Amino acid sequence: RPVVGAMTGMLNDVFAYWEELRGDRETPRWRDFDWMRLPARVIPWCAVADVQEEPLDFVYRFWGTARTLLQGKDYTGWSIADVEPKSVAEKIAGEYRSIFESREPIYFETTYDRGEFSRPFAYHFLRLPFASIDKPVGHVLSAGTFEETDIRKIHDFFGLPSD
Repeated sequence: RPVVGAMTGMLNDVFAYWEELRGDRETPRWRDFDWMRLPARVIPWCAVADVQEEPLDFVYRFWGTARTLLQGKDYTGWSIADVEPKSVAEKIAGEYRSIFESREPIYFETTYDRGEFSRPFAYHFLRLPFASIDKPVGHVLSAGTFEETDIRKIHDFFGLPSD
C-alpha cells in the first residue's frame, strides 16, 4: 500500500488527497473528487478509467494531454485493451484488475530496458480506486511521473519522433 512521503514528487500530493477523500471508507467516492484539489502540473499526467463489468473492462473517460504527447495518442473513450504496445496494455490490465479485486491503491516504478544500444528508462505510477454509486470500485485514477531526461527514451519506446 502506498505511503505519503514514500513516493516520487507530486504523487505524494495526489495520494494525500485520496486518503483525505477516503476518510473511514474503503474507497473514496468519485462524485467527491475535485480536480482543482490536485497540483495543476499533475493533471496532464493523469488518466481516469471507468470500470465495466461482464466482461470486466476499463474504458478511459479522461486521458491527460501530457500522456497524449508522450504516447502519441489520446485514449479517451478507448479500452485499456487498445493501448499500444500490447505488452503495455496487458500490464495495465493486470494492475487495474488487481485494484478492482483488492480495492487497494498501488504505487510502483517500472523500468523498461530497450536493449544493449539504449539506456533503460523508468516511470512511477500511482493507481487509485474510487467508488461509484453502485460499485466499490467504479473508477481508477492513474497519475504518473517521468524524469525529463527519459522523455526521449519513452518516445523511442512508443515509436514517436523526438524533438
